[in-house]
Amino acid sequence: MIDGGGGGDSEYSSASEAFNDDNYVAETTTKIRKSLSLNKEKVAPLAMKWTFWLDSQKSKFASKDDYEAGLQKIFAVDTVQEFWSVFNNIPTPSRLANRVSYHLMRRSRKPLWEDRENE
Repeated sequence: MIDGGGGGDSEYSSASEAFNDDNYVAETTTKIRKSLSLNKEKVAPLAMKWTFWLDSQKSKFASKDDYEAGLQKIFAVDTVQEFWSVFNNIPTPSRLANRVSYHLMRRSRKPLWEDRENE
């Protein structure tokens, strides 16, 4: 099951701007789901659900609250096919603005040092 949104090439100045546009998210989610429906292979489940996060930080030295506010869940996947469909359709890291990155975390864990599940 794919949750969330994201996308490939666009006219947006940053990935975070694109991920905040509901039309962009809907179109990209549709594109990913269509690519999955064209795949007639047997589904290969992952051992657990994984979540893609977009990390948009305004400052190198952000407080914990500011850092957490800059995190946005963009997709959750639980099959190999979903992972590759998302990975191949989101903007490449080289297209992201400064201080913007992706994280891939188990289940719905947030990419925070303070999250107990990350100990």
